[in-house]
Amino acid sequence: MKNKKMLVSVLGVVGLLFIISGVAYAWFSYAKEGVKENTIKSGSITFHYQEGNRNISLDDAMPMTDAQGKVLPNYFEFDITSSTSDTVDIPYYITARKSSNSDNIDSIVKVYLTKVDGSGHETQVFLGKYSELNQYVNSEIDVSSHTEKLVYNDLVYATTKNYNQKYRMRMWIADDTEFITQSNGVDTYPYQDKHFTLTVNVYSNGDSVSSNTVQGRKNVQLQSVQLGTDTITSSDGIHYAKNYEISSGTSVTKTLTITPKSEYAEIKVEEDTSTGMLEEKSDIQRLSTSTTLEFTFGLGTTNYIIKVISEDKTVTETYYLSVTVELKQPVSFATDDWATIVSAARAGNVSVYTPNSNGKANQPVRAVNMGSLGTHYIRVANTTPCTSNQMLETSCGFVIEFVDVITGMKVNGDTNTNLGGYPASAIYDYLNNTVLPALPEEIRNAIIPTTVVSSHGPKDPSNFTSTNQKLYLLDIKEVFGTNTDNYYANTRQLDYYQYNNTPNDRKKDGNQKWWLRSSMIDYAAGWYYVDNGTLQSGNAVNPYGIAPAFRIELGSTN
Repeated sequence: MKNKKMLVSVLGVVGLLFIISGVAYAWFSYAKEGVKENTIKSGSITFHYQEGNRNISLDDAMPMTDAQGKVLPNYFEFDITSSTSDTVDIPYYITARKSSNSDNIDSIVKVYLTKVDGSGHETQVFLGKYSELNQYVNSEIDVSSHTEKLVYNDLVYATTKNYNQKYRMRMWIADDTEFITQSNGVDTYPYQDKHFTLTVNVYSNGDSVSSNTVQGRKNVQLQSVQLGTDTITSSDGIHYAKNYEISSGTSVTKTLTITPKSEYAEIKVEEDTSTGMLEEKSDIQRLSTSTTLEFTFGLGTTNYIIKVISEDKTVTETYYLSVTVELKQPVSFATDDWATIVSAARAGNVSVYTPNSNGKANQPVRAVNMGSLGTHYIRVANTTPCTSNQMLETSCGFVIEFVDVITGMKVNGDTNTNLGGYPASAIYDYLNNTVLPALPEEIRNAIIPTTVVSSHGPKDPSNFTSTNQKLYLLDIKEVFGTNTDNYYANTRQLDYYQYNNTPNDRKKDGNQKWWLRSSMIDYAAGWYYVDNGTLQSGNAVNPYGIAPAFRIELGSTN
Protein backbone atom coordinates (compact mmCIF):
# COMPACT_ATOMS: atom_id res chain seq x y z
CA MET A 1 0.00 0.00 0.00
CA LYS A 2 1.59 3.27 -1.01
CA ASN A 3 0.22 6.73 -1.53
CA LYS A 4 2.74 9.48 -2.23
CA LYS A 5 1.67 13.09 -2.15
CA MET A 6 2.99 16.56 -1.47
CA LEU A 7 1.72 18.17 1.69
CA VAL A 8 0.67 21.77 1.19
CA SER A 9 3.07 24.58 2.07
CA VAL A 10 3.31 24.75 5.84
CA LEU A 11 5.11 27.90 6.79
CA GLY A 12 3.41 30.33 4.49
CA VAL A 13 6.04 32.95 3.73
CA VAL A 14 9.07 33.94 5.79
CA GLY A 15 10.74 36.97 4.35
CA LEU A 16 14.05 38.65 5.13
CA LEU A 17 14.49 42.26 4.06
CA PHE A 18 17.81 44.09 4.25
CA ILE A 19 17.83 47.90 4.31
CA ILE A 20 20.96 49.96 4.58
CA SER A 21 21.11 53.50 5.84
CA GLY A 22 24.61 54.86 6.30
CA VAL A 23 26.42 52.11 8.16
CA ALA A 24 23.42 50.94 10.21
CA TYR A 25 21.72 47.73 9.16
CA ALA A 26 18.21 46.55 9.83
CA TRP A 27 16.75 43.11 9.21
CA PHE A 28 12.97 42.92 9.04
CA SER A 29 10.94 39.82 8.46
CA TYR A 30 7.31 39.00 7.83
CA ALA A 31 5.54 35.72 8.34
CA LYS A 32 2.09 34.81 7.13
CA GLU A 33 0.32 32.15 9.17
CA GLY A 34 -1.44 29.37 7.35
CA VAL A 35 -4.94 28.37 8.22
CA LYS A 36 -5.12 24.85 6.80
CA GLU A 37 -4.48 21.46 8.30
CA ASN A 38 -2.94 19.35 5.57
CA THR A 39 -3.55 15.60 5.52
CA ILE A 40 -2.63 12.52 3.58
CA LYS A 41 -4.53 9.26 4.08
CA SER A 42 -3.68 5.70 3.12
CA GLY A 43 -6.14 3.07 4.33
CA SER A 44 -6.18 3.26 8.11
CA ILE A 45 -3.27 5.71 8.15
CA THR A 46 -3.83 9.37 8.77
CA PHE A 47 -0.87 11.70 8.48
CA HIS A 48 -1.39 15.39 8.92
CA TYR A 49 0.78 18.42 9.24
CA GLN A 50 -0.56 21.20 11.44
CA GLU A 51 0.69 24.72 10.87
CA GLY A 52 2.25 26.59 13.77
CA ASN A 53 1.03 29.71 15.42
CA ARG A 54 4.26 31.62 15.91
CA ASN A 55 5.70 34.32 13.68
CA ILE A 56 9.38 34.98 13.09
CA SER A 57 9.92 38.68 13.72
CA LEU A 58 13.39 40.16 13.96
CA ASP A 59 13.97 43.90 13.94
CA ASP A 60 17.21 45.90 13.78
CA ALA A 61 19.28 42.72 13.61
CA MET A 62 22.94 42.47 12.78
CA PRO A 63 24.85 39.37 11.69
CA MET A 64 25.14 37.07 14.68
CA THR A 65 26.99 34.00 15.88
CA ASP A 66 25.42 30.57 15.90
CA ALA A 67 25.30 30.67 19.69
CA GLN A 68 23.22 33.87 19.53
CA GLY A 69 21.01 32.62 16.71
CA LYS A 70 20.18 29.34 18.45
CA VAL A 71 18.49 31.13 21.35
CA LEU A 72 16.52 33.72 19.39
CA PRO A 73 13.12 34.08 21.10
CA ASN A 74 11.34 34.44 17.75
CA TYR A 75 10.89 31.20 15.89
CA PHE A 76 8.35 29.39 13.74
CA GLU A 77 6.94 26.38 15.57
CA PHE A 78 4.98 23.54 13.94
CA ASP A 79 3.89 19.97 14.66
CA ILE A 80 3.86 16.75 12.71
CA THR A 81 1.41 14.15 14.04
CA SER A 82 0.41 10.72 12.84
CA SER A 83 -1.38 7.50 13.72
CA THR A 84 -0.08 4.51 11.77
CA SER A 85 -1.14 0.93 11.12
CA ASP A 86 0.88 -2.15 12.07
CA THR A 87 2.25 -2.63 8.58
CA VAL A 88 3.07 0.81 7.19
CA ASP A 89 5.93 3.23 7.82
CA ILE A 90 5.57 6.90 6.98
CA PRO A 91 8.84 8.62 6.09
CA TYR A 92 8.54 12.38 5.88
CA TYR A 93 10.83 15.07 4.48
CA ILE A 94 10.99 18.68 5.64
CA THR A 95 12.16 20.95 2.84
CA ALA A 96 12.77 24.63 2.26
CA ARG A 97 12.15 26.45 -1.02
CA LYS A 98 13.42 29.89 -1.89
CA SER A 99 10.89 32.07 -3.67
CA SER A 100 11.56 33.01 -7.27
CA ASN A 101 11.79 36.73 -6.43
CA SER A 102 14.47 36.23 -3.73
CA ASP A 103 17.91 37.66 -4.25
CA ASN A 104 20.92 35.39 -4.58
CA ILE A 105 22.11 35.60 -0.98
CA ASP A 106 21.84 31.88 -0.15
CA SER A 107 25.35 31.84 1.31
CA ILE A 108 24.65 34.31 4.15
CA VAL A 109 21.29 33.02 5.45
CA LYS A 110 21.57 30.52 8.32
CA VAL A 111 18.76 27.98 8.77
CA TYR A 112 18.36 26.27 12.15
CA LEU A 113 15.83 23.47 12.79
CA THR A 114 15.30 21.75 16.13
CA LYS A 115 13.12 19.01 17.56
CA VAL A 116 11.26 19.95 20.72
CA ASP A 117 10.38 17.38 23.38
CA GLY A 118 7.53 17.49 25.86
CA SER A 119 9.53 19.50 28.38
CA GLY A 120 10.49 22.13 25.81
CA HIS A 121 14.08 20.90 25.40
CA GLU A 122 15.39 21.46 21.88
CA THR A 123 17.69 19.10 19.96
CA GLN A 124 19.43 20.37 16.86
CA VAL A 125 18.65 18.47 13.66
CA PHE A 126 20.06 20.97 11.17
CA LEU A 127 22.27 24.04 11.25
CA GLY A 128 23.79 25.48 8.13
CA LYS A 129 23.57 28.03 5.39
CA TYR A 130 20.79 27.69 2.89
CA SER A 131 23.42 27.24 0.19
CA GLU A 132 24.67 24.11 1.99
CA LEU A 133 21.36 22.25 1.74
CA ASN A 134 21.10 19.42 -0.78
CA GLN A 135 18.38 19.37 -3.40
CA TYR A 136 15.35 17.21 -2.62
CA VAL A 137 14.21 15.05 -5.52
CA ASN A 138 10.65 13.73 -5.77
CA SER A 139 9.29 12.40 -9.05
CA GLU A 140 5.80 13.63 -8.21
CA ILE A 141 6.70 17.32 -7.95
CA ASP A 142 7.85 19.67 -10.65
CA VAL A 143 11.43 20.41 -9.64
CA SER A 144 11.82 22.85 -12.49
CA SER A 145 9.31 25.18 -10.86
CA HIS A 146 9.81 24.10 -7.26
CA THR A 147 13.48 23.93 -6.26
CA GLU A 148 13.28 22.08 -2.95
CA LYS A 149 16.19 21.80 -0.50
CA LEU A 150 16.08 18.96 2.05
CA VAL A 151 16.42 20.25 5.61
CA TYR A 152 15.62 17.09 7.57
CA ASN A 153 13.93 13.72 7.20
CA ASP A 154 12.49 11.31 9.74
CA LEU A 155 10.26 8.26 9.91
CA VAL A 156 7.01 7.44 11.69
CA TYR A 157 7.35 3.73 12.32
CA ALA A 158 4.64 1.14 11.95
CA THR A 159 2.92 0.43 15.29
CA THR A 160 3.70 3.96 16.50
CA LYS A 161 0.64 5.28 18.27
CA ASN A 162 -0.22 8.97 18.37
CA TYR A 163 3.07 10.22 16.97
CA ASN A 164 3.56 13.92 17.66
CA GLN A 165 6.77 15.80 16.96
CA LYS A 166 7.16 19.54 17.42
CA TYR A 167 9.74 21.50 15.43
CA ARG A 168 11.11 25.04 15.64
CA MET A 169 12.80 26.94 12.84
CA ARG A 170 15.01 30.00 13.28
CA MET A 171 16.83 32.06 10.69
CA TRP A 172 19.57 34.65 10.96
CA ILE A 173 22.39 36.27 9.05
CA ALA A 174 25.73 34.45 9.34
CA ASP A 175 28.35 36.24 11.39
CA ASP A 176 30.95 35.87 8.61
CA THR A 177 28.88 38.12 6.31
CA GLU A 178 30.82 41.12 5.00
CA PHE A 179 28.28 43.93 4.65
CA ILE A 180 30.84 46.49 3.60
CA THR A 181 33.46 46.01 0.89
CA GLN A 182 35.81 48.47 -0.71
CA SER A 183 36.37 49.13 -4.38
CA ASN A 184 38.98 51.72 -5.36
CA GLY A 185 38.83 53.12 -1.84
CA VAL A 186 35.04 53.52 -1.94
CA ASP A 187 32.75 51.63 0.46
CA THR A 188 30.14 49.48 -1.24
CA TYR A 189 27.21 47.60 0.28
CA PRO A 190 26.66 44.33 -1.62
CA TYR A 191 23.57 43.37 0.42
CA GLN A 192 21.74 46.66 0.26
CA ASP A 193 18.00 46.30 -0.42
CA LYS A 194 18.18 42.51 -0.69
CA HIS A 195 15.21 40.23 -0.14
CA PHE A 196 15.00 36.54 0.73
CA THR A 197 11.88 34.44 1.19
CA LEU A 198 11.60 30.79 2.19
CA THR A 199 8.65 28.44 2.10
CA VAL A 200 8.77 25.25 4.18
CA ASN A 201 7.09 22.10 2.83
CA VAL A 202 6.64 18.53 4.02
CA TYR A 203 6.49 15.46 1.74
CA SER A 204 5.53 11.96 2.74
CA ASN A 205 4.74 8.47 1.51
CA GLY A 206 3.57 5.23 3.13
CA ASP A 207 5.85 2.18 2.85
CA SER A 208 4.65 -1.33 3.69
CA VAL A 209 6.83 -3.34 6.10
CA SER A 210 6.87 -6.99 7.18
CA SER A 211 6.19 -8.34 10.65
CA ASN A 212 9.88 -9.36 10.91
CA THR A 213 10.93 -5.78 10.23
CA VAL A 214 8.54 -4.48 12.88
CA GLN A 215 9.91 -6.94 15.43
CA GLY A 216 13.52 -6.22 14.48
CA ARG A 217 13.05 -2.54 15.21
CA LYS A 218 12.76 -3.36 18.90
CA ASN A 219 16.36 -4.63 19.02
CA VAL A 220 18.37 -2.80 21.69
CA GLN A 221 21.29 -5.20 22.06
CA LEU A 222 24.89 -4.07 21.84
CA GLN A 223 27.29 -5.66 19.41
CA SER A 224 30.47 -4.07 20.73
CA VAL A 225 31.92 -1.29 22.87
CA GLN A 226 35.37 0.02 21.96
CA LEU A 227 37.76 2.64 23.27
CA GLY A 228 40.22 3.34 20.51
CA THR A 229 41.28 -0.10 19.27
CA ASP A 230 40.50 -1.76 22.61
CA THR A 231 37.36 -3.89 22.66
CA ILE A 232 35.71 -3.67 26.08
CA THR A 233 34.18 -6.91 27.37
CA SER A 234 31.29 -7.38 29.77
CA SER A 235 30.74 -10.31 32.12
CA ASP A 236 27.00 -9.78 32.38
CA GLY A 237 26.24 -8.06 29.07
CA ILE A 238 25.30 -4.84 30.88
CA HIS A 239 28.39 -3.51 32.66
CA TYR A 240 31.58 -2.66 30.76
CA ALA A 241 34.86 -1.57 32.33
CA LYS A 242 38.34 -0.54 31.19
CA ASN A 243 41.49 0.33 33.14
CA TYR A 244 44.37 2.47 31.91
CA GLU A 245 47.70 3.41 33.45
CA ILE A 246 49.28 6.78 32.77
CA SER A 247 52.35 8.68 33.87
CA SER A 248 52.00 11.75 36.08
CA GLY A 249 50.88 14.85 34.19
CA THR A 250 49.52 12.91 31.23
CA SER A 251 46.03 11.79 30.19
CA VAL A 252 44.33 9.23 27.96
CA THR A 253 42.39 10.30 24.86
CA LYS A 254 40.27 7.64 23.23
CA THR A 255 37.50 7.46 20.68
CA LEU A 256 34.43 5.72 22.07
CA THR A 257 32.73 3.46 19.52
CA ILE A 258 29.42 1.87 20.45
CA THR A 259 27.88 -0.44 17.89
CA PRO A 260 24.35 -1.82 18.35
CA LYS A 261 23.17 -4.94 16.58
CA SER A 262 20.52 -2.86 14.84
CA GLU A 263 22.28 -0.34 12.66
CA TYR A 264 19.37 2.10 12.99
CA ALA A 265 19.19 2.08 16.77
CA GLU A 266 20.08 5.32 18.50
CA ILE A 267 22.67 5.69 21.24
CA LYS A 268 22.57 8.26 24.02
CA VAL A 269 25.69 8.67 26.16
CA GLU A 270 25.54 10.40 29.54
CA GLU A 271 28.29 10.95 32.09
CA ASP A 272 27.44 10.13 35.70
CA THR A 273 29.25 13.06 37.34
CA SER A 274 30.64 13.23 40.86
CA THR A 275 27.65 15.33 41.89
CA GLY A 276 25.26 12.56 40.95
CA MET A 277 23.96 14.53 37.98
CA LEU A 278 23.81 13.13 34.48
CA GLU A 279 25.60 15.19 31.85
CA GLU A 280 24.54 14.46 28.29
CA LYS A 281 27.62 13.92 26.17
CA SER A 282 26.19 13.18 22.76
CA ASP A 283 23.51 11.44 20.78
CA ILE A 284 24.90 9.00 18.24
CA GLN A 285 22.58 7.80 15.54
CA ARG A 286 23.07 5.03 13.01
CA LEU A 287 26.43 3.92 14.27
CA SER A 288 27.12 1.96 11.12
CA THR A 289 28.07 5.28 9.58
CA SER A 290 28.90 7.49 12.58
CA THR A 291 30.95 5.98 15.38
CA THR A 292 33.23 8.63 16.83
CA LEU A 293 32.86 10.22 20.22
CA GLU A 294 36.19 11.37 21.67
CA PHE A 295 36.89 11.51 25.41
CA THR A 296 39.95 12.51 27.43
CA PHE A 297 40.39 10.75 30.76
CA GLY A 298 42.47 11.93 33.69
CA LEU A 299 43.22 10.11 36.93
CA GLY A 300 40.24 8.52 38.65
CA THR A 301 37.09 6.72 37.55
CA THR A 302 34.59 8.09 35.05
CA ASN A 303 31.19 6.43 34.74
CA TYR A 304 28.97 6.57 31.68
CA ILE A 305 25.40 5.53 31.11
CA ILE A 306 24.73 4.24 27.60
CA LYS A 307 21.14 4.07 26.45
CA VAL A 308 20.21 2.14 23.33
CA ILE A 309 16.91 3.32 21.86
CA SER A 310 15.22 0.95 19.48
CA GLU A 311 14.59 1.93 15.90
CA ASP A 312 10.86 2.28 16.53
CA LYS A 313 11.52 4.30 19.74
CA THR A 314 9.44 1.89 21.84
CA VAL A 315 12.24 0.12 23.78
CA THR A 316 15.22 1.53 25.68
CA GLU A 317 17.99 -0.59 27.21
CA THR A 318 20.57 0.82 29.62
CA TYR A 319 24.23 -0.19 29.76
CA TYR A 320 27.09 1.08 31.92
CA LEU A 321 30.71 1.91 31.09
CA SER A 322 33.34 2.58 33.73
CA VAL A 323 36.79 3.92 32.78
CA THR A 324 39.45 3.94 35.50
CA VAL A 325 42.81 5.66 35.06
CA GLU A 326 45.63 5.04 37.53
CA LEU A 327 49.25 6.07 37.77
CA LYS A 328 51.49 3.61 35.97
CA GLN A 329 53.51 1.58 38.45
CA PRO A 330 57.28 1.26 37.91
CA VAL A 331 58.68 -2.18 37.07
CA SER A 332 62.25 -1.85 35.88
CA PHE A 333 64.60 1.00 35.03
CA ALA A 334 65.61 -0.92 31.93
CA THR A 335 62.12 -1.28 30.45
CA ASP A 336 59.86 1.47 31.90
CA ASP A 337 59.17 4.40 29.62
CA TRP A 338 60.89 7.57 30.69
CA ALA A 339 57.66 9.30 31.74
CA THR A 340 56.97 6.45 34.17
CA ILE A 341 60.47 6.70 35.63
CA VAL A 342 60.12 10.44 36.18
CA SER A 343 56.60 10.10 37.58
CA ALA A 344 57.68 7.34 40.00
CA ALA A 345 60.70 9.34 41.16
CA ARG A 346 58.64 12.46 41.79
CA ALA A 347 56.20 10.37 43.82
CA GLY A 348 59.03 8.75 45.78
CA ASN A 349 57.98 5.36 44.43
CA VAL A 350 61.50 4.17 43.60
CA SER A 351 61.91 0.89 45.47
CA VAL A 352 62.26 -1.10 42.23
CA TYR A 353 64.92 1.35 41.05
CA THR A 354 67.19 1.27 44.11
CA PRO A 355 70.65 -0.11 43.31
CA ASN A 356 70.33 -2.86 45.95
CA SER A 357 66.76 -3.87 45.05
CA ASN A 358 66.07 -7.59 45.55
CA GLY A 359 69.54 -7.95 47.02
CA LYS A 360 71.21 -7.33 43.69
CA ALA A 361 74.15 -5.00 43.44
CA ASN A 362 74.08 -4.65 39.67
CA GLN A 363 71.33 -2.38 38.35
CA PRO A 364 69.66 -2.87 34.98
CA VAL A 365 70.89 -0.41 32.37
CA ARG A 366 69.01 1.28 29.54
CA ALA A 367 70.27 2.55 26.21
CA VAL A 368 70.27 6.23 25.29
CA ASN A 369 70.55 7.29 21.65
CA MET A 370 72.65 10.46 21.56
CA GLY A 371 72.81 11.07 17.83
CA SER A 372 76.31 11.72 16.56
CA LEU A 373 77.72 10.78 19.98
CA GLY A 374 76.40 7.25 19.55
CA THR A 375 74.36 5.01 21.83
CA HIS A 376 75.35 4.87 25.49
CA TYR A 377 73.99 3.27 28.65
CA ILE A 378 72.80 4.68 31.95
CA ARG A 379 71.76 3.25 35.34
CA VAL A 380 70.44 4.43 38.69
CA ALA A 381 73.34 5.20 41.01
CA ASN A 382 71.46 6.58 44.03
CA THR A 383 67.95 6.89 45.49
CA THR A 384 68.80 7.98 49.05
CA PRO A 385 67.07 11.34 49.64
CA CYS A 386 68.94 14.48 50.52
CA THR A 387 68.87 15.42 54.22
CA SER A 388 69.30 18.58 56.18
CA ASN A 389 72.92 17.86 57.12
CA GLN A 390 74.11 19.73 54.04
CA MET A 391 75.39 16.68 52.17
CA LEU A 392 76.40 17.55 48.64
CA GLU A 393 73.53 17.50 46.11
CA THR A 394 75.71 15.46 43.76
CA SER A 395 75.59 12.53 46.22
CA CYS A 396 71.91 12.42 47.21
CA GLY A 397 68.50 12.16 45.61
CA PHE A 398 67.77 10.29 42.37
CA VAL A 399 71.17 10.15 40.68
CA ILE A 400 71.63 8.53 37.28
CA GLU A 401 75.09 7.88 35.85
CA PHE A 402 76.52 6.76 32.53
CA VAL A 403 77.74 3.17 32.60
CA ASP A 404 80.19 3.56 29.75
CA VAL A 405 82.43 6.47 28.85
CA ILE A 406 81.10 8.85 26.20
CA THR A 407 84.49 9.74 24.83
CA GLY A 408 88.10 10.14 25.86
CA MET A 409 89.51 13.64 26.25
CA LYS A 410 92.11 15.72 28.05
CA VAL A 411 90.94 17.70 31.06
CA ASN A 412 92.14 21.04 29.67
CA GLY A 413 93.17 20.23 26.15
CA ASP A 414 96.92 20.52 25.76
CA THR A 415 97.26 22.75 28.85
CA ASN A 416 98.65 20.60 31.64
CA THR A 417 97.06 22.36 34.64
CA ASN A 418 94.28 22.18 37.18
CA LEU A 419 94.15 25.95 37.66
CA GLY A 420 90.50 27.03 38.09
CA GLY A 421 89.50 23.48 38.98
CA TYR A 422 86.65 21.54 37.42
CA PRO A 423 84.56 24.66 36.42
CA ALA A 424 87.48 25.90 34.28
CA SER A 425 88.11 22.57 32.55
CA ALA A 426 87.47 21.68 28.93
CA ILE A 427 85.41 18.69 30.17
CA TYR A 428 83.06 21.08 31.99
CA ASP A 429 82.36 22.93 28.74
CA TYR A 430 82.03 19.72 26.75
CA LEU A 431 79.39 18.30 29.12
CA ASN A 432 77.30 21.47 29.03
CA ASN A 433 77.62 22.39 25.38
CA THR A 434 77.97 19.03 23.58
CA VAL A 435 76.74 16.14 25.73
CA LEU A 436 73.68 17.80 27.29
CA PRO A 437 72.12 18.92 23.96
CA ALA A 438 72.66 15.40 22.58
CA LEU A 439 70.45 13.79 25.22
CA PRO A 440 66.86 12.99 24.20
CA GLU A 441 64.46 15.82 24.98
CA GLU A 442 62.44 13.75 27.47
CA ILE A 443 65.61 13.23 29.53
CA ARG A 444 66.84 16.81 29.23
CA ASN A 445 63.46 18.13 30.43
CA ALA A 446 63.54 15.88 33.49
CA ILE A 447 67.05 16.78 34.70
CA ILE A 448 67.04 19.14 37.69
CA PRO A 449 69.77 21.76 38.35
CA THR A 450 72.45 20.60 40.79
CA THR A 451 74.99 22.50 42.85
CA VAL A 452 78.39 20.93 42.18
CA VAL A 453 81.30 21.37 44.62
CA SER A 454 84.78 20.42 43.38
CA SER A 455 88.25 20.47 44.92
CA HIS A 456 90.94 23.10 44.45
CA GLY A 457 94.57 22.83 43.38
CA PRO A 458 97.67 24.33 45.02
CA LYS A 459 97.26 27.64 43.17
CA ASP A 460 93.57 28.06 44.22
CA PRO A 461 92.54 29.15 47.71
CA SER A 462 89.38 27.04 48.17
CA ASN A 463 86.95 24.55 46.65
CA PHE A 464 84.80 25.56 43.67
CA THR A 465 81.01 25.74 43.68
CA SER A 466 79.03 25.67 40.45
CA THR A 467 75.26 26.15 40.58
CA ASN A 468 72.51 25.05 38.18
CA GLN A 469 74.54 22.24 36.65
CA LYS A 470 72.73 19.55 34.64
CA LEU A 471 75.64 17.14 34.02
CA TYR A 472 78.64 16.62 36.26
CA LEU A 473 81.51 14.22 36.92
CA LEU A 474 81.59 12.26 40.18
CA ASP A 475 83.90 12.95 43.14
CA ILE A 476 86.35 10.61 44.83
CA LYS A 477 84.19 9.94 47.90
CA GLU A 478 81.00 9.56 45.81
CA VAL A 479 82.65 6.55 44.13
CA PHE A 480 85.06 5.11 46.71
CA GLY A 481 83.54 6.28 50.00
CA THR A 482 86.89 7.60 51.25
CA ASN A 483 88.52 10.99 51.13
CA THR A 484 91.83 12.10 49.74
CA ASP A 485 93.44 15.09 51.44
CA ASN A 486 90.44 15.10 53.89
CA TYR A 487 88.09 17.29 51.89
CA TYR A 488 84.42 16.76 51.12
CA ALA A 489 83.52 15.47 54.58
CA ASN A 490 79.85 16.31 53.84
CA THR A 491 79.57 14.20 50.72
CA ARG A 492 78.84 10.47 50.67
CA GLN A 493 79.33 7.33 48.63
CA LEU A 494 76.51 6.75 46.15
CA ASP A 495 74.20 3.80 46.80
CA TYR A 496 75.41 1.84 43.79
CA TYR A 497 79.04 1.92 44.92
CA GLN A 498 78.11 1.00 48.50
CA TYR A 499 76.68 -2.27 47.20
CA ASN A 500 79.16 -2.77 44.39
CA ASN A 501 82.47 -1.35 45.46
CA THR A 502 84.20 -2.33 42.23
CA PRO A 503 83.85 0.72 39.94
CA ASN A 504 85.62 -0.84 36.99
CA ASP A 505 82.80 -1.64 34.56
CA ARG A 506 82.90 1.54 32.49
CA LYS A 507 84.47 0.39 29.25
CA LYS A 508 84.33 1.67 25.72
CA ASP A 509 86.80 0.89 22.98
CA GLY A 510 89.09 -0.69 25.54
CA ASN A 511 89.32 2.50 27.62
CA GLN A 512 88.95 1.55 31.30
CA LYS A 513 90.19 4.85 32.73
CA TRP A 514 87.68 7.64 33.47
CA TRP A 515 88.05 11.05 35.04
CA LEU A 516 86.63 12.29 38.33
CA ARG A 517 85.99 15.99 38.96
CA SER A 518 88.55 16.03 41.79
CA SER A 519 91.80 17.87 41.16
CA MET A 520 94.88 17.29 43.30
CA ILE A 521 95.39 19.85 46.02
CA ASP A 522 99.20 19.44 46.10
CA TYR A 523 99.96 19.05 42.40
CA ALA A 524 99.28 21.88 39.92
CA ALA A 525 98.69 19.56 36.93
CA GLY A 526 97.13 16.65 38.76
CA TRP A 527 93.63 15.10 38.47
CA TYR A 528 92.10 11.96 39.90
CA TYR A 529 90.74 9.16 37.76
CA VAL A 530 89.60 5.53 38.04
CA ASP A 531 91.61 2.70 36.53
CA ASN A 532 90.37 -0.89 36.86
CA GLY A 533 88.47 -0.08 40.05
CA THR A 534 91.29 1.76 41.76
CA LEU A 535 91.82 5.45 42.42
CA GLN A 536 94.71 6.96 40.48
CA SER A 537 96.12 10.42 39.84
CA GLY A 538 97.73 11.75 36.72
CA ASN A 539 98.40 14.72 34.48
CA ALA A 540 95.48 16.72 33.04
CA VAL A 541 96.75 16.16 29.49
CA ASN A 542 96.03 12.42 29.59
CA PRO A 543 93.09 11.47 27.28
CA TYR A 544 90.94 9.44 29.71
CA GLY A 545 87.23 8.81 29.45
CA ILE A 546 84.34 10.90 30.75
CA ALA A 547 81.20 9.35 32.27
CA PRO A 548 78.91 12.02 33.77
CA ALA A 549 75.93 11.82 36.12
CA PHE A 550 72.71 13.82 36.48
CA ARG A 551 69.72 14.03 38.82
CA ILE A 552 65.94 14.02 38.45
CA GLU A 553 63.46 15.14 41.09
CA LEU A 554 62.91 12.73 43.97
CA GLY A 555 59.80 13.07 46.12
CA SER A 556 59.19 11.69 49.58
CA THR A 557 59.89 7.97 49.47
CA ASN A 558 57.15 5.47 50.25
